[in-house]
Amino acid sequence: MRRSFHHFFSFFLPLFCFAISFSNAQTIAPEIDLKTLYLSVNSSQPPEINQNQTLAIDGTVSAREILQPAEEGFIGLLELTVGEWEGLESVEVYRCYVQLEGDRFADMIPAGRTRETSPIEIPLNTKVLVFGTYIGYSEDAQGNRYPVVLGNAVRIIR
Repeated sequence: MRRSFHHFFSFFLPLFCFAISFSNAQTIAPEIDLKTLYLSVNSSQPPEINQNQTLAIDGTVSAREILQPAEEGFIGLLELTVGEWEGLESVEVYRCYVQLEGDRFADMIPAGRTRETSPIEIPLNTKVLVFGTYIGYSEDAQGNRYPVVLGNAVRIIR
């Protein structure tokens, strides 16, 4: 009993401290996950998501890109995905982009292939938890919309 409590406590205490460390956001919107965000952006009416709310989005990193190198004020992009089975035959995939701005995120996305990885690098196919705010959506050439979240913090969850 004591051991299971310790494991439970050691997992949720850092997660709780991580979540409450955001003083710049007024509220956290736990009801909005990646699927909800994706579906609302792709509905007939664009979403009215309060940009003062912090979103807690979890997903798998399926792509990462540096938009602007650290020397010019780092801006990186993570593509997060989650999937859901539709019956036994197909999987519905929901996608979101997380924009990371500032030098503190520079070591999370490598500039190229290196032999040594940073201890805070976010590898592809890693499950992460992102705290951030919704800033709009991006549209591809086929007209598909993808939500964009400005990331305030990223945490690898295993």
